[in-house]
Amino acid sequence: IGRGGRFGRKGVAINFVTTEDKRTMNDIEQFYNTHIDEMPMNVADLI
Repeated sequence: IGRGGRFGRKGVAINFVTTEDKRTMNDIEQFYNTHIDEMPMNVADLI
């Protein structure tokens, strides 16, 4: 859910991941040398 940045603006993409997808997510993090943060249970905490 979401949209990447357009026209030089920032964007957010949210992916729903199952426990079976966790290894793939770890592989992606390692390949791109990055960290993908888990969303908090209460999304309002992001504000």
